Amino acid sequence: MQVQHLANIEILVPTLMSAANCRVCEIKDKGEIDMKILFIDTETGGLNAEKHSLLTVAFAVYNNGEIVAEKEFAVKHKYYLVSTKALEVNNINLIEHDQIAIEWKVEVQEIIKFIKDNFGDEKPVIAGHNIEFDYKFLDKLFQNEKEYWWKYVSHRKLDTCSLINFLMVTGKIEIESASLEASINYFKIETNARHTAKDDVRATIALFENINKLFN
Repeated sequence: MQVQHLANIEILVPTLMSAANCRVCEIKDKGEIDMKILFIDTETGGLNAEKHSLLTVAFAVYNNGEIVAEKEFAVKHKYYLVSTKALEVNNINLIEHDQIAIEWKVEVQEIIKFIKDNFGDEKPVIAGHNIEFDYKFLDKLFQNEKEYWWKYVSHRKLDTCSLINFLMVTGKIEIESASLEASINYFKIETNARHTAKDDVRATIALFENINKLFN
């Protein structure tokens, strides 16, 4: 695999193979959320969805306090546009990634299938930590396949990062920042493999549950 350095910051790496419907959310007596939510986390090659590659994305279907379905997708590209800093954070080895990843065109269809299998014709509310970041990368991935991400999910979003910010500014919690890392540490959430999409989406759900407890 050849590596081409771009401005000593980014590397371009060829692969080895050269108004949506929304269910009403009911709060039960014990603080459980009676609603099916699609939690999302992505690991990417950088911060710019228009330029950097989406590498992995994990989905978890959360219903009545349980994860009822989950799946992680590794996305193969003809070229990977990534920043060295991003790879240091997510610890993704592009050679190993490329060996297990599936072509992005196929993964788009598999993502659509996962959503339809779990939500039918309903457009699910999506949730995540700084969910707009994940939304933009998925939207770009779908556009590349001449598809539209918004066709399959609700415009309604649940953002745990915004909820943490709310708790900070209202003095409900004292925390150094609203980042996922700081939030996980504050609530003492146990994780297995931070900065993998699958583990981070589970951590986000645990964070959501902890935040929910503060309001009950």
